[in-house]
Amino acid sequence: MGMGPPAELGMSMEIENRVMFSWSHGQRALLAFMALLFFVTPAGAEPALILIDEVKLAKLLPPLEGVKKLEASGVAAHGEQLYIVFDNIDQVGRIAHTLRPHPTNGWLELQSAHEGFEGIAVEADGRISVVVEQDRKKQAHLLSWLAEPRLHTDAPIHADGMRRFRVENKGYEGMAIHHHQGEESLFLLCEGNRCMDDGGEPQGVIHRYIRNERQGPWRFGETLSLKGLADFKDYSGLAIDDQGRIAVVSQKDAKVWIGQLLADGQIESRGIYTIDESRFGEGAGQGRRLCGNKRAKKRVYKRIEGVSWLGRERLVMVSDKEKKSCKSQAVHLFRIP
Repeated sequence: MGMGPPAELGMSMEIENRVMFSWSHGQRALLAFMALLFFVTPAGAEPALILIDEVKLAKLLPPLEGVKKLEASGVAAHGEQLYIVFDNIDQVGRIAHTLRPHPTNGWLELQSAHEGFEGIAVEADGRISVVVEQDRKKQAHLLSWLAEPRLHTDAPIHADGMRRFRVENKGYEGMAIHHHQGEESLFLLCEGNRCMDDGGEPQGVIHRYIRNERQGPWRFGETLSLKGLADFKDYSGLAIDDQGRIAVVSQKDAKVWIGQLLADGQIESRGIYTIDESRFGEGAGQGRRLCGNKRAKKRVYKRIEGVSWLGRERLVMVSDKEKKSCKSQAVHLFRIP
């Protein structure tokens, strides 16, 4: 019959096992806490976009006589160029997608009687569409006009058609054009939650117009509600890429909602992201930022006015003027984490 270890040795082994178990349990608890702290997004909190680069528009565009402010309101990517419209300028700015000085950077004159645009879309064949918002002070509504000029590399933009859309109170703030199965769709984003039609509509509204022929008239198709998908305080920019991916930005909330247009016309949500610089530098390369956010709770992006897809994982945005803000009148490049 075998003999066990001496009592003193057995007691020593038991104490050692208890100590080892205690340390192992503590390590597991610590690792679990670290994982919860660093890898799990708190309930109700959205992940932040990764800031890659940003630069003041005045550093990329030549000065215009009599223009002191560049109140950007919309942006559209086309090839290696970004086309930008402004609230206060009747021309379209063109800059390289690298956000660097380039010989092609400059202004394209839009021959229109209107000054200031609220949205822009550029299609694969070079056709550019802009939304012109005109305030009729004597009437209780804003008129949104859609101009359809064709974009030429070095020539002025000539309007070859003008469409008129009327909406009560707020007007359209962003636009996108999408082609699918021979049908062309024009999506117009209402700026606020009071884009009224026939007695009222739900919070977050996109109007869709449709046409089958290139030069044919637009006809109203449907109203798309963002309620429950992107319940923002306002809506300041819209982008839809050729795969049907949607991006909607909010100025007041400093957030962007990502969605997907489905084959049946429905919209699927892909998530909401905060527009922040808390993750600057990851994948930024030679990127810069205009200023740092010294106060962690201070929101620095207050005037985002337009958005466009730049590849599958990147979004480019532009900002309007903001007093005492180093993040205004600029172009910003983000990556979706």
